[in-house]
Amino acid sequence: MKKTILATMIGMAVLTGCERSDNQNEVAIPVPPPAAEEFNSPLSIFFEGMGEGSLTDTEVRFNLSGSAIELDALDVSGAEIDSTEGRNDTEVKQNKYVSSTGGFILSRTDASSLDEIQLDLVVFVDGYFTTGQTIIIPAAADIPEDGAGFVVVTVTPNVVDDSGESTTAVTGSTETVKVNDDGTVAEEIVISTPVPQEGDKNEEAVAGGTVDLAIPAGTTLKDREGNVVTGPIEANVVYFSNEPVGTTDLDTESALLSFPGGLAPSQILDEDGNPDEELSEITFISAGFTAIEMRTEDGTLVRDFEPPIDLTFQVSAETVNPDTGNKVQTGETIPVWSYDELEGLWKAEGDAEVGVFNEDSNTFTVTKQISHLSYYNLDYKAERCDVEFTVRDSVTENYRPRVLFVRDGGGWTGQAVVSFGTHTYRNVPENGEGTVAITKYRTTRAASLIKSAVDKDGNAINVNTDGTLTANFCSLDGATFTVESEVVDNADYSVSLQSVCEGNGETTPQPGYVRYYKAVGDQNYSLGGFSIGKGSTSTLSLEPGTYEFHGELRGNNLKGETKTFNRVELTSGQNIVDTLDFMVPASECVVTGGTGGNGGGGGTGS
Repeated sequence: MKKTILATMIGMAVLTGCERSDNQNEVAIPVPPPAAEEFNSPLSIFFEGMGEGSLTDTEVRFNLSGSAIELDALDVSGAEIDSTEGRNDTEVKQNKYVSSTGGFILSRTDASSLDEIQLDLVVFVDGYFTTGQTIIIPAAADIPEDGAGFVVVTVTPNVVDDSGESTTAVTGSTETVKVNDDGTVAEEIVISTPVPQEGDKNEEAVAGGTVDLAIPAGTTLKDREGNVVTGPIEANVVYFSNEPVGTTDLDTESALLSFPGGLAPSQILDEDGNPDEELSEITFISAGFTAIEMRTEDGTLVRDFEPPIDLTFQVSAETVNPDTGNKVQTGETIPVWSYDELEGLWKAEGDAEVGVFNEDSNTFTVTKQISHLSYYNLDYKAERCDVEFTVRDSVTENYRPRVLFVRDGGGWTGQAVVSFGTHTYRNVPENGEGTVAITKYRTTRAASLIKSAVDKDGNAINVNTDGTLTANFCSLDGATFTVESEVVDNADYSVSLQSVCEGNGETTPQPGYVRYYKAVGDQNYSLGGFSIGKGSTSTLSLEPGTYEFHGELRGNNLKGETKTFNRVELTSGQNIVDTLDFMVPASECVVTGGTGGNGGGGGTGS
């Protein structure tokens, strides 16, 4: 039997040798994951709900508008493009995106301008009022190595916290409006935002301000296309205080930072709906603003009223009129503005007269007839200036400082979250005088840390006993602030990025971007972001607490994960070295190759 098998094998070998074969032994050769592309001067935009932290895992739709040339030359990471369309003229473009990552990253490409780039952002989230903001990407020469910084865009819930525990100067009311089959309101309804009760945490910051929306019986409700809307309809009205005596405390973010489009919009429309260059050079100083939304059960939004209805503000008597420099008085007028939530533009709506003084609430009544729903804003106009300033710490610079400008008499608050060094804050009201505070950003110990300050000529600026200073903001151009922070035994967290093949463990050190958050309960609050070079490590010094680090890669040839995150509990004195791994399927980490011919040197034929 053995001889028979051997003979058969020899015969097969001879037959095989008689044939020419080009077949090869194909083997799987392991290869490392492909390299990512670097982020070029990235600017990170975070989406947060007011008092709710990051909107990670929430679908956010947003529009970016700007020069078609500049917009096309930017890379947008962390979001998918929804559609593209022109707006106004061929030089202006609007791209629509959707994101569920809590934000997105803008970065330059080789085709991008190296000059400053300005874009208009409009944000839409179900269950929140639409908002917008002007986004400025600094000139490339002005951007530090770790990126262009970050912007937090805050959206306001349709229904706000009325428990008395909120410290934010915002109140709201929700009512059901009964509507007939012909789209007319069945019975008169007045929707009024409440005055905080004595002892509520935001009582002082709201300062008696309210808004009332009065809808008479017989008013016809229509959508944006002019179709009548039938009920029942849920109406949400939210009032944002101008904070005439400041915020509740330094831990509370100002309601004015939620102002749609920012307090210095890049474009404003006149009463005829046309862009007005002069108006686009102003800064708003608010006497209070409101957001109004009316929606049917199937999601249809009310847009227009026939005939117009009354919108009434109670304006705090502590409000300072920037045109007079004195507190507001009966008989004065305040300009009124409405906001187009689709285009993200403010439009002039004429003036409203300051009416009677209400002694019980220490407010003045201001009424304006309106014919459509949107944000409405009582805003004075002010000229702008830019303020360059330098921040130093005499003890340690292992944190991110927050510079806060709060105007006396309310209506304007500016916030700059910066690194140590010299920075420029844009579009400050020229007649803005008030308080400047510098704190650690999103710390558990918010207190102003200014120890000393000098103006551009080296002259000392008086510092208040609480670590703040009081000045005309524009006069601080060229000033240097020296702060003295409390020494905290921080933890050091070092992080790098790599892609890892599942199965064979092949790795590629990657360049990328990291956004990081501080966890408070079940909410995450953005702290910033930074880019990391290939094979590099970045180190943060952080207060003890729980943090999340979200890494992101970009590049057309990437395989597997391009986003990952790690949640870390940091304690005092820790020194943690971490790597964020982006996993790549094993099938993407091999190529098929051969080892040469497997036959004889060629047969002689038969």
